Amino acid sequence: MNKKKSFLDYCEGLEDPRIPGLITYPLKEILLCSLCAIICRSTDWEEVSHWGKHHINWLRKLLPFESGIPKASTFARVFNSLDSKKFKTCFESWISDLPIELAGKQIAIDGKTVRGSKLFSDGTGASHIVSAFVHEYGLVLGQEAVANKSNEITAIPELLTNLAIEGSIISIDAIGTQKEIASQIVNKEADYVLALKENQKSLYDDVKLFLDDSDKDIIYDEYEDTDAGHGRIEVRNCRVVKNIEWLNERHPEWSNLSSIAIVNTLRINKKSLKEQRQTRYYISSLRTNAKQMLSYVRNHWSIENKLHWILDMNFKEDSCRTRGDHGAENFSLMRKSALNLIRKYNPDGKKISVKIKMLTASYDTNYLKSLLFNHNL
Repeated sequence: MNKKKSFLDYCEGLEDPRIPGLITYPLKEILLCSLCAIICRSTDWEEVSHWGKHHINWLRKLLPFESGIPKASTFARVFNSLDSKKFKTCFESWISDLPIELAGKQIAIDGKTVRGSKLFSDGTGASHIVSAFVHEYGLVLGQEAVANKSNEITAIPELLTNLAIEGSIISIDAIGTQKEIASQIVNKEADYVLALKENQKSLYDDVKLFLDDSDKDIIYDEYEDTDAGHGRIEVRNCRVVKNIEWLNERHPEWSNLSSIAIVNTLRINKKSLKEQRQTRYYISSLRTNAKQMLSYVRNHWSIENKLHWILDMNFKEDSCRTRGDHGAENFSLMRKSALNLIRKYNPDGKKISVKIKMLTASYDTNYLKSLLFNHNL
């Protein structure tokens, strides 16, 4: 593995979609300017172009930029026509060479609608992108774009195909709780923790009836924890049942099904004392204890807090109006490339937020350069 290669080096072989001989602005310069500008809080192509024009002298220390910085419309045309599958291949090659160990780590898979990419006023036509996110590292491993949320069922297998997940734990919400997906995960020598709802009615009914029947003499492992914060008290109780031979006999099509779990949550508003209760069910290929199972259930939602929320709050993804062809998907991949670089850059060993790193990069080009070409990546 060549640790001196940066993300942009992995894009060297990316085919330029424009007509040869009529290219004024080289693709590598467009990618470099875009990535730097996005790290420095630019949220659309107009801002990217504006950032580039104000940093042209610094950019020319990295690449020639003989023709200067393109207009926003040029950035848009290039990224709209750039082959998104080949661009993802570059991203995945970069990720596969990162010095990170995925065995034993949890990979959460979930989708997010890029609301600003909507084609119509009612919100339809917006790009929906399924991402794979490593909880322990806060890194994005890959993404797959689909027409809408219901198509996540077809996107998840494609995403898993391109990921090296051996030894990891894959967690997915109920929409991804499919027999074929469970088999794919097991065949790739990984484990799964899948939320179970009525989209798998027969299995759901059996699990729910069994776990809800307090009269049965059920042997289970149990764990409970309590949090107090954000104006509320939250009590979570998890029970795991591993002796499920009867369930395997009834549902042999579920690959390596080894345990089932029920998580009961009680939230109490400290001010109003209003209570809210929720019950969720899970199936897993793991034979683990209740404390560990509850951590997998909770960690899954880090993809919402540490990826989707960050994309909206720090990168203003839902406000970006990039749309059409491959534009929204490619811009999303650029944001995630920037986020991975930001997350892995920690020169002083101190915990610094994504927001502060982006702010620092926006006024300190030495910091930006170190972040961009961090050779540990």
